[in-house]
Amino acid sequence: MQFVLTIDDYPQTLATVRALGESGYGVYVGRRANRSVAETSRYASGGFHLVSDDNVVIVDRLNAFLCDHPEICCVMPIGERSIARLQTKSLDIERGVPIVAVKGNTLETCVDKIRTNETAAVAGLRVPPSGVARTHAELTAIVTSIGYPVVLKSPSNEALICGNKAFVVDNEIVFNDHFPEWPIEHSELLVQMFVTGEVVGSDFVAVDGDLIAYYQGNLRRTDRLDGTGFGVEFSSVAPEPKLFSVVSTLVKFMHYSGPGLVQCVRCDRTDDLYFLEVNPRFSAGIAEPVNAGVNLPSVAVGAALGLASAKIRSHEGAQYRYPFVSYWFERDLLGWLDQRRYLSAHDNLRWLNQMIKAFASCDSHINWRWRDPLPSLFTYARIARNLIRRN
Repeated sequence: MQFVLTIDDYPQTLATVRALGESGYGVYVGRRANRSVAETSRYASGGFHLVSDDNVVIVDRLNAFLCDHPEICCVMPIGERSIARLQTKSLDIERGVPIVAVKGNTLETCVDKIRTNETAAVAGLRVPPSGVARTHAELTAIVTSIGYPVVLKSPSNEALICGNKAFVVDNEIVFNDHFPEWPIEHSELLVQMFVTGEVVGSDFVAVDGDLIAYYQGNLRRTDRLDGTGFGVEFSSVAPEPKLFSVVSTLVKFMHYSGPGLVQCVRCDRTDDLYFLEVNPRFSAGIAEPVNAGVNLPSVAVGAALGLASAKIRSHEGAQYRYPFVSYWFERDLLGWLDQRRYLSAHDNLRWLNQMIKAFASCDSHINWRWRDPLPSLFTYARIARNLIRRN
């Protein structure tokens, strides 16, 4: 049996471990905590504890682990930081263990929202009117020029703004209230016109600028009432020419190789797709496309190992079940617990109704599996422990 070593303990790690296990791979889980959620899965063959924040030390430890486990055929970093870390020094060159991830230039573009925005525009994609601010005067001028509502983002995928991945400014009062001066924790901010509409996205795998796996889904709901948070309810939809064209154009322009995620917003008024971002990794809800019938982690590993895969020339080549709805109960619950004190009674009731409806009507769950229950039980125990400590 061939084994894959995953790195990181992100939400999508569990889905990746399960997907690879169901494809016949053995899986080791590299993690930072003493025990990870993914390591409790029946598909995990063991864990590997990363005990240092030093890049060289971590890579040296990984090389030693690979030498002790010749059955490992590739390494699959889940998060962007680990992808970058593993490109700083070659892993076990003598055995030639490949890394299932995008390469340096692609990674640098994807993790910088400003660079990504510029790349998409040069590739000919429709991008919301945007500007880059580095001072409060520039921020005020750009917001005034674009007009309300606008959305503010940090260039870095890991940095938050006002506690969110993106912050929507509806009017001048909100702007003056939250940005009376320049936020000193940011050196620059991306300001974009806020396009009202449905967020659509595609998890994919590409090789040398060609798509070899493609999935299209809609984000039905997030863990924030304004829609700026993390996804909790997902639905597969029929692959459409518009989004496929956006993804294939960007992949070809960037000569993209590896797993990725493209997100766009469909304008309510014009039905046009506006490019939002491309991430050099699978989405946190990668369990949804796997449950819908396209095992993207397995395809990505196969591509890294040089296994032949058919190129997808049009949207008609994408094969998965639709409509197919997956629900992320744990993340939805945590979002409500975090915000319930600040919501009105009406909003609290609406949120709880949405949770109950989604739990009862979804086709599958992102984390819960009857055949693999320990990860969810482990997560519920962690949530309960944190609540007890907080109270």
